[in-house]
Amino acid sequence: MKIVVVSSYPLVDNHYYKKLFLKGLVERSNKISEIVLVYGNTHPKDYYREIRRRVGLSEAFKKLRLNKGQVKQKKGKKLTDKRQNYLYSDSHQSNSIEHTGSLAKFAKTLGISVKKFPKLKSANCLEFLKGYSPDVIHNVSSLYIPREVLNIPKHGVIGSHYGLLPQLRGGDTIRWSILLDVPLLVCHLFLTPSLDMGDVINKETVSVHKGDSIDGLRHKCQIANTNGQLKVFDKLLDGSITRTPQIKSEGSTFYQMGRLLRKKVDRILAENLYSHYTS
Repeated sequence: MKIVVVSSYPLVDNHYYKKLFLKGLVERSNKISEIVLVYGNTHPKDYYREIRRRVGLSEAFKKLRLNKGQVKQKKGKKLTDKRQNYLYSDSHQSNSIEHTGSLAKFAKTLGISVKKFPKLKSANCLEFLKGYSPDVIHNVSSLYIPREVLNIPKHGVIGSHYGLLPQLRGGDTIRWSILLDVPLLVCHLFLTPSLDMGDVINKETVSVHKGDSIDGLRHKCQIANTNGQLKVFDKLLDGSITRTPQIKSEGSTFYQMGRLLRKKVDRILAENLYSHYTS
């Protein structure tokens, strides 16, 4: 079986859970003929837009200077959660995988080739994917997968969603799960051109404990994402995947929360008012 793993922003892509996923695939090498890691969003303009959206330019420059040793952290002062979790970096893991550098570098140590393209729908990328002829594509990024790519793999493109489908589609669904008092799950699905509307093929329950923060829950969702992606791959191999089509009217699409609602969610977690804690 030939596999493509799709990610984005290679210069700062250092997620621990993505490395776990690649490691899990390599451990199944007897069932895989070839794996390639394909990057989209590699142009400086893409980084600029993403940095502005996530942390702001001033925070980003401070982070870069801090990493290079140009700025010393004040004694006793901790970095904010926003800076600790800058862009796509998981810097708080104790596992040795943490210290293996970027995802692209880690992939190469595993014998996985890496390809980089400005956009997934660029002519060069589409030409490569069609020539490679993958059996399945696993999307481990937040990239929207264009229709032209969705049609290439034999079995389809598998993605994940940090929220209960079909009820909660769209973005910021970890926070919406807490605000609406809905159980937190990571759902895996075959991607379609319609956002979060593909057939659901796996659900991973995320344990929520009193004292958890949004950042902590996001990390738990990431690990659940990896575990689920590997389960789906195993089911794909043995032909046991069950597809559950979604009915659009059974759910709603949500968007990024504003500041006031984010504070309300933080307060719900701080005061342990969420109803779906794991005992």
